[in-house]
Parts: sequence; structure tokens; C-alpha cells
Amino acid sequence: MGDDGVTGGEDLVGGTAGARDLAHDPCPVRIGPVIDQMEADQAVDLLAEQLRPYPIDAIPQPRRHDDRPFGPTLVGAWADDGLVGAALIGPGVKAAEGLVDVLGGTPASYHAAQVILRYTAMVEGIVVRPDRRREGIGLEIKRWLDVFAAQHGAGLVLGIPVNEGSRRLNEKAGHKVPGPDVALVLQVHDRHGVPVAPPAGQNRSQSEGYSTWEFRPLARMRDAFIQVGQTQGYSIRVGQYPARPEDRADTQAATVGWYRLTAGGYAMETERLPWA
Repeated sequence: MGDDGVTGGEDLVGGTAGARDLAHDPCPVRIGPVIDQMEADQAVDLLAEQLRPYPIDAIPQPRRHDDRPFGPTLVGAWADDGLVGAALIGPGVKAAEGLVDVLGGTPASYHAAQVILRYTAMVEGIVVRPDRRREGIGLEIKRWLDVFAAQHGAGLVLGIPVNEGSRRLNEKAGHKVPGPDVALVLQVHDRHGVPVAPPAGQNRSQSEGYSTWEFRPLARMRDAFIQVGQTQGYSIRVGQYPARPEDRADTQAATVGWYRLTAGGYAMETERLPWA
């Protein structure tokens, strides 16, 4: 990504920001999905230039802002002098695949992965043109992406900050950044509160530099459960445990800290569970 208390039961992300504009936008930019090949090419070029090396083959085809199911979407920020920022957002494929990798290819893990895929958004990258940085554009793009994901049915948004600048941007936008020394834990529950599959922790490798998870609930949160899928009644818990084996006091079980929201912000409740 580029540099640049809430009570339980309330909507964490609301409003009706349009496809091209933010009503509360303090900087003179229009933010929205690309609408034609020219805009797509400009967004891809900026992403590739600022996020080297970037997997160009992962860039989606341009799509208009509509009511189709949420899919990989290129987003641009335009000002009078042209494209000043770009982003890529889509379903939580990394989180869903990581869950199956940890738990194995069982019916339960695939069920949980499908819920993660349907109700979790993943921000793959945010960039701002170098000459337009430090104007708040990156933060506005981040906030717009949260609204966009919520409007398309996501109850949780994830991302992977890869430097201190992106960590600060996420924190300014109200996202929680646990840090590189913990694994992000996800667990899906059904409408009765019964786990669909065991919890699965996913580390971020530090072999190529700083890398950590970040997240923000977009839907109603009851205790430590993010309510997703109004019809099916699923919920997702987000937690953490130490990423490095040497930091784990017990090799047989983990003390998972589950995040919950209080009037004063994030709190944590712990649960002792076997290692996934």
C-alpha cells in the first residue's frame, strides 16, 4: 500500500458514497472504479510503477460500479491533473486459501473458506502519484474502499501493510494492525454460534522485509463476532497468536486473543485452543 470507540451493534461503516465521489472528501479528487480501458491502463501503470514488482497478470478487467457480485476491482483517484492514485480491491482470496492450507482440504475448511471468500474484502494495494503525496489522498482512497466493500456485502476488510507508511495509513483509517510478530486468526461460526471449522492462524513472512496483516470490521459486531451474511447468519471471529514457534510457551495449544469492540476501542478476550 502507499504511504501516506465504536460501540458493539452499530454499523462501523455507513453512508452512501457514490461510485465517483466522496461526500466528505476534503481533497479535490474523484474516487471510483475504472470505467473504460483507458482508465484501467492508467491505473495499472501507476500500480506497477509504485508497487514493484507487481503481478500484472492479477489485474482485473475494468468493470463499472454496479450491483453484480463483488469481484476484483481497479479503483482510481482523479484530479484536475489526471490520475493521482490507484488501488486494487477484491474478495479475500489470500485469507480463504490460507485457511484451507492450514486446515487441509476438508469439507469443513472449504465451507469456512467459502464464507471468508464471500464476506471478506482484500485490499491488494493503494498507491499515490509521488508528486501528490502528503495531501491525504491515500487516506481518502482507503476510506472509500471500506465503504465500497461494505456496499458490496463484505463484513470484514483485510490488507497487508508492507512498510511503516502503510501501517500508519491503515491506523489513521481506523484499521487494526496487529504487527509482524503475530499470526492473524480467523474462525467462521454458523447462525447458532457453532464453529464451521477450527480457527486457522496465518503468518506473514518477514524474509523480504516488513509485512503484516491489518483488518477492520465493516458490519455489526456482537461481542467478538462480526455478523455477516444476513440470510445465512454467519459470523467471523478475528484474533491473533504469536507467529514464531519460539514465542509460543506451549507447543500443544495456543492462547488465541480474539478481538472485540468496546466503547473504548478494541479489547481482547483469550481462549486456549489446540494448534491448527
